[in-house]
Amino acid sequence: MDNKNIGILEYYFSLSGEKSVSEEKEVLKKAEECLRREGAREIVLDEKQNILRFKINIGRTENIFSEYELDILLGEKKMRLKQKLFQNNEKSAISLMKWYIKKRNERIPKGMKYYVSPVRLECDVSMNDGWQTELLRRIIDMLCTVSDDYDLLRHLSEGAVPEKVQCAIR
Repeated sequence: MDNKNIGILEYYFSLSGEKSVSEEKEVLKKAEECLRREGAREIVLDEKQNILRFKINIGRTENIFSEYELDILLGEKKMRLKQKLFQNNEKSAISLMKWYIKKRNERIPKGMKYYVSPVRLECDVSMNDGWQTELLRRIIDMLCTVSDDYDLLRHLSEGAVPEKVQCAIR
C-alpha cells in the first residue's frame, strides 16, 4: 500500500464519520418530534454530545418529573434510554440502596436495569422500523417500574431506611 491509498482511505473514513453523525442527528430530531407530540417536557438536544434530554410527569396529579436521556448507538443500531432518578450523596444509605437495586434488578423486565450512581434505570431500544413506538413503550415500561420503587429509592437516597426494606432484610 502506498501513500495514495492511505489518502483515499482517510477520505472514505471521514465521509463515513460525517454520514454517521448526520444519521444520529436525524434520528434524534425524529425522536424529539415524537416525544413532543406525546407530551414530554423540557426537551433539549445537546448537539455536542448527541444526547436528547427530556422530562415526563411520573404521576397524574403530582408535579414530579422523571428526567431522561436518549443517545444513539449507531454501530449497534440501538438507542440507549436512561431514566435518572436520584444523585447519591454522602448521607444516603448507599449499601442498602445497592442491595435493594440488586434485588430489584432480578425482578424487573428483561432489558431494563437499575444502576446506582446516580440512581437510574436504563434500557436499549432497537432502531428497526417502528422504533418510535418502541421508544414510547419502553418509556411507559420504565414509568411503571419506577412507580413501584420511587418512594423507597427516594427514602434510601435521603439516608432513611423504609419499613419495607427493614422487613426484607430481617
